[in-house]
Amino acid sequence: MKPISPFSLSCILFSLSAFGQENWSHWLGDNRNGISAESSGFEPGKPWPPGPPIWTVNVGEGASSPILVDGVVYAFGWENGENVTRALEAKTGKVIWQESFPGPRFGRQARGDQRMYAGATSTPEFDAESGFLFTLSADGDLVARNTKADGDLVWHQNFYTLFDVPRRPQITKRKNTLRDYGYTTSPFVFEDWVIAEVGDRKGGCVKAFDKKTGKLAWSSENRDPAGHTGGLTPMTIEGVPCLAVATSYHALVLRLDGSNAGKTVAEFPWATDFSNTIAGIAAQGNELLIASRYNQMAMAKVAISLRGGAKQVWRNQYPTGVCTPVIHDGRIYFANKGIHCVDFKTGKLIWEGGRIGDAGSCFVAADDRLVVWGNDGDLSLVETAGRSPKKCTVLAEKRGVFNSMAWPHVVLADGRIFCKTVNGDLACFSLKGEAPAAGTPSSPDTPAAPTEWKLSNWPGENPAGLIWSWKQGDGLAKRSVAARRAKMEARGSAKFDANGAMKLDGGGFLLKGVSGALMDRMQKSNAFTIELIFQTDDLRQKGPARVVSFSKDPYERNFTIGQEGDRLSLRLRTSTNDKNGMKPELKLMKFEQGRINSVCLTFEQGSFVGYLNGKPVTRSRAVTGDFSNWDELHGLILGDEFSGGSRDWKGTIHALAFFDRALPESEVAARIQLAAE
Repeated sequence: MKPISPFSLSCILFSLSAFGQENWSHWLGDNRNGISAESSGFEPGKPWPPGPPIWTVNVGEGASSPILVDGVVYAFGWENGENVTRALEAKTGKVIWQESFPGPRFGRQARGDQRMYAGATSTPEFDAESGFLFTLSADGDLVARNTKADGDLVWHQNFYTLFDVPRRPQITKRKNTLRDYGYTTSPFVFEDWVIAEVGDRKGGCVKAFDKKTGKLAWSSENRDPAGHTGGLTPMTIEGVPCLAVATSYHALVLRLDGSNAGKTVAEFPWATDFSNTIAGIAAQGNELLIASRYNQMAMAKVAISLRGGAKQVWRNQYPTGVCTPVIHDGRIYFANKGIHCVDFKTGKLIWEGGRIGDAGSCFVAADDRLVVWGNDGDLSLVETAGRSPKKCTVLAEKRGVFNSMAWPHVVLADGRIFCKTVNGDLACFSLKGEAPAAGTPSSPDTPAAPTEWKLSNWPGENPAGLIWSWKQGDGLAKRSVAARRAKMEARGSAKFDANGAMKLDGGGFLLKGVSGALMDRMQKSNAFTIELIFQTDDLRQKGPARVVSFSKDPYERNFTIGQEGDRLSLRLRTSTNDKNGMKPELKLMKFEQGRINSVCLTFEQGSFVGYLNGKPVTRSRAVTGDFSNWDELHGLILGDEFSGGSRDWKGTIHALAFFDRALPESEVAARIQLAAE
């Protein structure tokens, strides 16, 4: 009998400890293999999950997955020009601590597919020995924070700055497949190192840093550009600790033992269009799985040895594009273009089924069931082949948890399932029968609004800085001192309802004679407040759907207030960003369907504040510059794009006002009362 290696022993001891603590502390869980020691909690004849989410919060944009350690959820996301790390109480979703640092929405070498790869993509990594949490931003910021000291910064390195990492090259011959999504792969802690796929073509693709100081410890022999993948995969080859990495060109296996660390064990050729082996590598023993849809359209099983390198065992035509395969009890499971079960020994398909598209992730629970998260927010429970050997059996589905791509990996820890979308929405389902706690984010987080919006005295008597206002009942002609010739023109099916409010369901209201005065006043002050009292008809609107837009077409604007799902956004053109006002686009407050809400958006000297029903809910200093580059030929329209047709909004506008100054918080609160009277 061979002795157990120190690497294997440390994994076993750590696993036993983690199971007792019921954590999910790394990419793919405590054992980094997508297999949980906890049951799915399914009981025949009862709903699964047992109830609605016990809380939901937004943790910032990106495909980064949450992790959980000792009752604390750690989440990493991007919002309003900041990379934000949050520690949340797992039971309530309440913020324990929050830290951030400035950074772009995309990596500095970004190229292509930005709708899908915006914000933080890499999953945080937790080190139990030090209590440090490691995050890696899209722009290459590897950051260590001390969770024992409320997230205090320990050290911070940037890969682009340190190693002058170039843009990923064109990998295959297929045209228009050059992509660079920035940094996507989760860091990996091993002994005294935190290891990352850096993509330094001169100094080594993979690098290890001293986890306590950030000092470079070693670099890999391999110098491939980094791939686009979810995480690094531990392997033990003939008793030697190793690491498997999906680079842009290979399934790379390298050593982690002492002075051999970074040396190449094997390089299995695996080049894909877009550098996309997103699913990464799964491993069991000395064998690994690598798969990609794209040009490969295959999954391969590869045997690794220290002397013989890599040898293909089989290759099939059942690829996974996004979901990392889970190897369990002689079978392979993945959720991509359906839910699939494949024989690990032969590569032959056992069964497939389910309603999963491109976006999907899964893990195997201790009761031999698959928990699947996919599409635009669908949570499913599926029998493994151990329970259903001949067909895909879906036990339960909860569809439409959210309404955006469910690419982040689903998590189970301490009797709770955590589901996240690329928009940053995070839901917690309790398998223990916990009820939503009053006063937690599980309760509606929209600040209370008046029970009635009479608008009798609104907008007030000559409020300072008012450029133009309109409220229900004013009709098509509404003039002000600043916009004497103002009038509105209804387009398409836009109309007034019985109360005289703007009813929008295709088409829009063009504001004539307003844009000139608005532009002149706002350019002089380089400040504004936009007050909007509105109600949406549909939380599934995308584009974003245009609520208020001062623009030329879908690609050029002075500003646009839009709706994306259950959240507003602001695109604001300034002298320091582009014509589309998307660098950055500000993600604003969430709101509810079937409810009238008041929104005030204020901007002055690079400081933005968004108010919902009189309460400040969004603050940002990410947008800088002035309005000197605004275009006077752009048109001001409500419910559509100025060029028409492609970004219709469905809802009702009850009142709207533009000011040439940023209203203070006290005045915004007073205007809520004014609107109610």
